[in-house]
Amino acid sequence: MAEIQRHIDFLVKTNPIFNKAQFGVKKEVICVYDFAVDTGAIGTYVLCKLPDNTIITNVLLDVITAFTSIGGTGTIALMANTANDLLSAIDADTLSAIHAGIPVGTAATSVKLTADRDITLSIATAAMTAGKVAIHIEYFEGGQ
Repeated sequence: MAEIQRHIDFLVKTNPIFNKAQFGVKKEVICVYDFAVDTGAIGTYVLCKLPDNTIITNVLLDVITAFTSIGGTGTIALMANTANDLLSAIDADTLSAIHAGIPVGTAATSVKLTADRDITLSIATAAMTAGKVAIHIEYFEGGQ
């Protein structure tokens, strides 16, 4: 019995999964932009919020309904800390199927939040007339 307790104590002290803040536990949030709900005007749309010190490791865009913009020149971008840190401005009319954001599972491309942040989608250059995308953001809580 003492051996089992010693093993449990070891796991709790060394494995971050057991920490109350759940440091080290990979999580996912799915944010949705939908023209039918959000409209397509040029501007910035808050999709979700993530806490300070979150480390975003991967961003995937699942295009559910193709984007179309007035004149075919509309762009979208995704932001956490700074403009274009999750997705650089891209011609929305060219997006289809699944598209990778900037964080792609490597330390070099990961983004660590410097405060509680809104995850936003920006529409620029031309308004959208259609489009729906589910944005999958994989992350974990970083150290304080």
